Amino acid sequence: MWCAFGLAFAIKGPPGLLPLLPMLALRWLRVKSVPVLVTWPGLAAFAVIGLSWFAVVIWARPELLGYFLGYEVYDWLFTATQDRNAEWYGAFETYGEAFLVGTFPWLLWMTRPLAGRWRLASPRCWRDLRAYDPAHLFLLLWIVLPLVMFCVARSRLPLYVLPLFVPIALLLAMRLRNRAWLSGHWAPTVLTLIVIFLLGINWRAAAYPHKDARAVAQLIASSLPSDRVKEVVYLDSWPQYGLSLYLNTEVE
Repeated sequence: MWCAFGLAFAIKGPPGLLPLLPMLALRWLRVKSVPVLVTWPGLAAFAVIGLSWFAVVIWARPELLGYFLGYEVYDWLFTATQDRNAEWYGAFETYGEAFLVGTFPWLLWMTRPLAGRWRLASPRCWRDLRAYDPAHLFLLLWIVLPLVMFCVARSRLPLYVLPLFVPIALLLAMRLRNRAWLSGHWAPTVLTLIVIFLLGINWRAAAYPHKDARAVAQLIASSLPSDRVKEVVYLDSWPQYGLSLYLNTEVE
C-alpha cells in the first residue's frame, strides 16, 4: 500500500494521498477489520519511492521548493492564483457536470436507495454502516472526504475527481448486486446498448478539437529542421508541453 502511495505522490503530489483519508477515518471510527496503517517499513518505502525524485530536483534547483509549497500546494488550496474555477459556485459547476456525465446512465441506480430519505444525514445510518457494513462505509468515505477537499480547494478542474470513479464503480456494483433486472430477458440487450452508447460518447469526445501539440509540432517542423529546434518559448499563453515529446526539445 505504501509503495502504491509512493508512486501516487511521485506522479501527482499531495492529492495522491487523498485515499488515505477514508482509511484513517475508519481507524478513527475503530472499525475492527481495518489493519494498522502506519509502519516503519511502509513509511520507508513511501519515502524512497515518493520523495526521492523531489529531493533530487530540489537539491539541483533549491528555488523549486518554494514553488512547490507555495504555488502547487498553498495557492492550489487557498487562493485563486491558478485561475481554475475559484468562484464560490465553481465546485458545483465543475464537479457537478463531471459526476453527472461520468456516472450516466448509472446515477439512477446509485441514488435510488436514498430516494425520499435523508439517510446519509442520519448519525444512525453511519453507525449501522460502521457496525454491519464497513465496506459500504469505506466506499462512501472514499468518495465524500476527498470530494470535500476538492471542493474546499480554490483550484478546480473536472479531471481532479477522476480517481473518485474507482469507489463510485465499486459502490455501483454493490448497489446493483442481486438486482432482478440484471437477470431479466432484456438485460443483455440493455447492457449492450448502454456500452455501445458510452463508447460512442468516448469516440466523439476523443475527436473533439483541443490543444493537440502534434499539429503545432508539425507546423514548427515544416519551418525548421527538428535538430535546429533547441527550445520553444510561450509568451502570454499556456505552453503545450507535449511539444517536448514530438520535437525532443525544451518547452518554457
